[in-house]
Amino acid sequence: MRNPKSAIQHIIDPLNRVWKKFVKNNKGRGQWRPELNVNMDYPCARQQQGTDWCGYYICDYLHIMTPCGKATDEETRMSQMGDECYSTDRINAVCEQLAGFILNEILDPRGEFYHDGHIYRGLPSTS
Repeated sequence: MRNPKSAIQHIIDPLNRVWKKFVKNNKGRGQWRPELNVNMDYPCARQQQGTDWCGYYICDYLHIMTPCGKATDEETRMSQMGDECYSTDRINAVCEQLAGFILNEILDPRGEFYHDGHIYRGLPSTS
């Protein structure tokens, strides 16, 4: 199920405004496109209709697209799946990875992304 580009135009427009400022401020530092290219028909695995697995597909896709090392054969195969659906085993593996990350890095006080629940505010400005 793919949405038309118009369905996310309210997201694309602000991104392009920021992008144009970036391009203007970085002239001479490379060649930049005048606008961001939004490809709505990018080949990637899609969840089966009627499931709530969208988050798992996104998490796994991001994991595949941002490898820490050399991509494995399985990751390469998964990135080339196109419109195929993930198996339940694959969904469960992503759930396990995500749960492990949340437990070890967010909920554990020694984790890199732990937050103790307090909102820290800067000191008031004296100017």
